Amino acid sequence: MFLPNFIKIKSFLILAIILLLPVFVFADTCSDQCSYVGKLEYYQDKVRQCGNYDSDPCLEWSNYSTYSTCVDECSSLGEKEYANGKIRQCGNYDSDPCLEWNNWENYQESKTKDELSVSLKPSVSAGCAPLNGIGLTATVLGGEEGYFAFYFDCMNNGTWEKTLDSNSRVVPVDKLCNYWNPGIYTAKIRIVKLGVVAENTTTINAKNCGTAGIKVENLATNVSDGVYLRDSLPADPGELVSFQIKIINGVSSIKNAVVSDNLPSKMAYAGNLIIDGKSASGDIIKGINIGDLNSGQTKILSFNATIAEAKEFNFGQTKLINTVLVYSAGGSGSDSATVVVERKATLAVATSVSTGITNNLLVDSFFLPLAIGLLLVWIFKSGIIGVEEWIDGKKQKTEKYRFKKLLQLKISQAKIKEFLERRIP
Repeated sequence: MFLPNFIKIKSFLILAIILLLPVFVFADTCSDQCSYVGKLEYYQDKVRQCGNYDSDPCLEWSNYSTYSTCVDECSSLGEKEYANGKIRQCGNYDSDPCLEWNNWENYQESKTKDELSVSLKPSVSAGCAPLNGIGLTATVLGGEEGYFAFYFDCMNNGTWEKTLDSNSRVVPVDKLCNYWNPGIYTAKIRIVKLGVVAENTTTINAKNCGTAGIKVENLATNVSDGVYLRDSLPADPGELVSFQIKIINGVSSIKNAVVSDNLPSKMAYAGNLIIDGKSASGDIIKGINIGDLNSGQTKILSFNATIAEAKEFNFGQTKLINTVLVYSAGGSGSDSATVVVERKATLAVATSVSTGITNNLLVDSFFLPLAIGLLLVWIFKSGIIGVEEWIDGKKQKTEKYRFKKLLQLKISQAKIKEFLERRIP
């Protein structure tokens, strides 16, 4: 009774040692997968957290889990916002990867010699739409000397087109604002100095001067196919096209007319800019100044563009609309030309269908089989390959094999019979 119990206890101890051995062997050999408890790591729409999730003393990552997507509440880490004697700062204060504002806190206003203020002046306060490239100049009044944070907003819509720090009290920003359509626009300036905020606005009047003064005609040519001067032009992917822009001024002279072309996507500027028959330099996409136009004067410009490759288009037709704008302080005009690009589906068409060895129906279906049959008959009859000898040889081998198997069977039967006779008295 004692021996079986001892064997059971011994077996249990051996099993326990085997199970606990990895704990003692590897207890001090693990390494941390991450640097500190609570650290988060994000991948696409999933997150995992650093911690100790098993029996060893080392840190490891948890499994990835899905978290809800978020949107930044502020634009940059450390950004500050002031309002009504309070301040808040942009940072990451929760478990998601997005930026958010912290809670508003009171801040100590700086003591200034005079009340801080700012004025804003545009480079042009009124003109015919489009009124583009307008500069803004901010002038700081009062406050202590030192650096100021400047925020410029062309449309007074909360989007700062320009931000900078400067210790100058007069800060000009050139060619900052564009006002394409007629209307009265409000630009805004904000300055911040040691938590003190000052703001001001100014207005810009983009007048509706009408388009009767400048007439614009935009026509397209397919250089690759030789199709000329169309409002709407057919083309294939990869082809070269040219645009001709004809400008006719009205009854009043205008100064510093600017021509700007808005090429559509899937079309690239290809140079060869020509003005009144002469090669010219400049970037018509960004806008070129063609100078003054007298009453009734006409100017003709042209340039080339390339259409994107076929892989950039869906099958079928795609309309690419090119728009040109001519503007000055005395008026503006525009026109569009359309290039209809067609990507055609290509079908693999077999140029020939094989009907046999010679591709001749009569030869392949009648004469060749007949010739092969006659050849085989002749070979058998002539004995070239010894068909009869081969058949006779196969017959002899078969007879020998059958005789051998029959002999083995009879021997086995005789041995069985002898064995039975010996066993039975």
